[in-house]
Amino acid sequence: MKRSIGFLIVEGAVFGIAIGCLIELIFSSIFAGNYYVPGIPSFLVHFENINVAVAFERALYALIGVVSSLGTLLFKNEEQPLIMSTAIHFVLIAITVCVVGVALGWFGSWEGVAGAVASFVLVYVLIWVGVYFYERRIATQATRRLHENETEELEEKH
Repeated sequence: MKRSIGFLIVEGAVFGIAIGCLIELIFSSIFAGNYYVPGIPSFLVHFENINVAVAFERALYALIGVVSSLGTLLFKNEEQPLIMSTAIHFVLIAITVCVVGVALGWFGSWEGVAGAVASFVLVYVLIWVGVYFYERRIATQATRRLHENETEELEEKH
């Protein structure tokens, strides 16, 4: 199915916000106990209104998603090896995540850097593996249908 650039942007923004909020919830559960903290406290205090801070965070989560989604266009180049497309996509997303991480104050310490990098790599790998197996299943189904059609055509000729 061909998807337009506009669809990729919207899809990326939605997934970026969803994944960002999920990671935020996980970290909040680990580090804040029974309280939900929508971001790094040292970032949140820069805003007079928590809603503005959270809206800014969500916009940056959307940006990560949009860059990631548009980056999938790299995989359309069938002449380029999958590993090369993956490496370029990974670097593109890593740079975006680092810029966003600096803006949101994720890297207040070396532990923060290590946690952010580990989280990023884990999420990237999980998503990549999920997409790989999904696309592989689609390709297998298409191959199976082609083979069935060829078999039917041969049977009709005999």
